Amino acid sequence: MGGSYMKSNKKIIFITPGFASDELDTTCIPALQIFFLALMREIPPENIHIISLHYPYRNEIYSWNGLSIYACGGKNRGGIFKLRTWLRARAYFKNIVKNEEIDLVHSFWFSEGCFLAQSFCKRLKIPHVCSVLGQDASERNFYTKRINGSGVFLVAPSKYLGDVFKNNHSISIKYIIPLGVDIDLIKRQPKHNREIDILGVGSLIPLKNFDIFIDAIELLVVQNPGLKVVIIGEGEARAALEERILAKGLIATISLMGLIPYSKVLEYMGRSRILMHPSLHEGFGLVYAEALSSGMSIVSRETGCYQDIPNWKLADNANEFARQASELLEHFPEQHPSVDFDIRRTVSSYLELYDRLSKS
Repeated sequence: MGGSYMKSNKKIIFITPGFASDELDTTCIPALQIFFLALMREIPPENIHIISLHYPYRNEIYSWNGLSIYACGGKNRGGIFKLRTWLRARAYFKNIVKNEEIDLVHSFWFSEGCFLAQSFCKRLKIPHVCSVLGQDASERNFYTKRINGSGVFLVAPSKYLGDVFKNNHSISIKYIIPLGVDIDLIKRQPKHNREIDILGVGSLIPLKNFDIFIDAIELLVVQNPGLKVVIIGEGEARAALEERILAKGLIATISLMGLIPYSKVLEYMGRSRILMHPSLHEGFGLVYAEALSSGMSIVSRETGCYQDIPNWKLADNANEFARQASELLEHFPEQHPSVDFDIRRTVSSYLELYDRLSKS
């Protein structure tokens, strides 16, 4: 699906586990923030309602860039607290539909939000779109057996994730709609000399596999003693990664930046040559789209939105990551085919789907 921008008067309720607490909270699920900023150019903001189940950690209705956000304040808690979160979501939902004729519901992640949205949609007999986005495709997904997949129009951001989902749950995903980036925002970033050789971006958790990243840098620095490396992100594995960097004598080579605003992440991409991303799994990998759109090359596993292009190399272990990064550094920069990850294509594809479902 895809095409030119289109205008729509659809009235839609979106359900997500979390959303930005205010306009300055740019690190909370950037993919959704980019999506909604683009969507509100095509759908009147008053027609968009976003129910956020767990984050922000407060129960209130607030405005984000002119959109109404209904925060349930679940704080990712279980038991009686989860039930209370669900009741808050239902109350928000009932209040919205009491005042407006909603055309459809769109939930993000095939999990709790999808489960709730399905029950809402069955009562109102309106379409339900669910975007499968990442770890919700796992065979360990608690909600899979509780959600009747036949009653939900499933969308995946990549063929890779659609295949993973089918293998794990024996459910085919009909619609593939890639995520997108704000191309105009990336183009507005200051131009730099790309003094950073290797950049890592992501949550510092075991899934992202930054141990392999550090091991690869240890190999690279032997041939490139002046190598400059930056890691952006925060998470439970930070202390262990700091110890690993210290033990390998890489303190002068690798800088850990922690969590920084989204605009600063894009700025660092404009200053960097190679994105090294050894993550074990990415449903799409917005970081790939951001890197390519920023003029970087990539070394990663074959996951997410991977494309077979000259400036995207594959690796599975530290030796391969080091070898592929070394080759890319040697030939950087070279002119490569551009890949279109414009968020406007994403929005256009979803609007086509919304229109098709609401008329069926």
